[in-house]
Amino acid sequence: MKLKTYYPIASITLFLFGCVFANRIDAQATDQPNVILILADDLGYTDVGAFGAELIATPHIDRLAKEGMTFTRAYT
Repeated sequence: MKLKTYYPIASITLFLFGCVFANRIDAQATDQPNVILILADDLGYTDVGAFGAELIATPHIDRLAKEGMTFTRAYT
């Protein structure tokens, strides 16, 4: 076989090994808590629906606040 024919075979093999190991890593990662940090510039405390905003709808952030933790005592 020529050297050029090994490249696709090697690429496919590496891809398959990557998929197998990625599944194992995902299975182990479920034991750790999920953390989402939302960083926004010029976002006030009452600009999100979970904290009283009525002008702009933020249903996804509201659901995250309802189902997760919110930290309301901070100073920046």
